[in-house]
Amino acid sequence: MEGDEYPKKVYYDPWITLVIVVFVSVIFITLTFVWQEMRMADKFNQLLIFKTNTVEEKEKSVDWQKYHDFVVEHDMDLEFRTASTKLYTITRTGEKELIAEFDKTYCEFAFPSLGKYIYLIECFPESSEPRRNIMSFNLETEELKALDNINKVIVEENDSWGSKTLSPDKTKFAYTSGPSVDVQGELMYLMDLEKDITEIVATLDTNETFDKGCGGISSEYDIEWPVPMSVFYYVYEKQTSGPCDSLRAALRRGHVLINK
Repeated sequence: MEGDEYPKKVYYDPWITLVIVVFVSVIFITLTFVWQEMRMADKFNQLLIFKTNTVEEKEKSVDWQKYHDFVVEHDMDLEFRTASTKLYTITRTGEKELIAEFDKTYCEFAFPSLGKYIYLIECFPESSEPRRNIMSFNLETEELKALDNINKVIVEENDSWGSKTLSPDKTKFAYTSGPSVDVQGELMYLMDLEKDITEIVATLDTNETFDKGCGGISSEYDIEWPVPMSVFYYVYEKQTSGPCDSLRAALRRGHVLINK
């Protein structure tokens, strides 16, 4: 019939549809990848900040003095027979800073590389007198405190004679009693500076001694603490008469296993 119009057929090209699908898929995959990368970067930044803060806090509270050196100096006034001690720290920049001053003379005993404590010992500069009480100094609070249990053994029971051998980390030391202990034989103690604890770890016979020298200021000891778990020592025959023989051979070598 003239004048009638029929709807035109619409033809869909499958290649165009495929291109559109691929294009949309690529955009979706790209956006997903970018989003995941941003999430990973954010997590990494948070972890980095956490680790940095943790390290900084650890350095402040536990490990800060490993970057410092400490120096002990004495001010002596022989006219008025007075003396004092100044404790300095040498910072990472090489500056010398006064951190404490004491009205007694102290010398360095142990400066551990970790922890908040260092240890001083009463001393008598320019004197042959034995060093006496051991003190702990808190680097955070600047409190000086005597180690009562350790000092009881060294000062009160042995009049400060004997030997002291520090552990590798300088938080403990092996102490051998002086020559005045004859009744039960000389003793070796394990002394814990951080806990102020003493423990007997070796006992000699009454005819034996740790001292290969001649006693007092002429004492000599062969005691080593080369690794954290082991202390080695030599034992000599005790001389009760005749001239001192400081070249005599050792009777035996001893070993103490440190299990804590």
